[in-house]
Amino acid sequence: MTIKSQDSSVADRARDVISHHPHFVGRVDNFEFEFNENVLTIRGRVPTFYLKQLLQDALKRLDRVRRIENRVDVVAPDGISSVCR
Repeated sequence: MTIKSQDSSVADRARDVISHHPHFVGRVDNFEFEFNENVLTIRGRVPTFYLKQLLQDALKRLDRVRRIENRVDVVAPDGISSVCR
């Protein structure tokens, strides 16, 4: 198995964990997972800071992940957002 395919398998495991998490069932397609040099990067959107943190917390115990770079934007329906314009 090459390093690239090992990296893909970590991202695939992250996707699987989130797809079975009670808060994210049916929403996994809203996220992108990338793993490179022991860093798992998550991109996507959620409506609350709580869900952003919950997403990160659900993934912190994955093998080979030393750090999580949480690039998930918080975009709430009421207009409050973490996204800079």
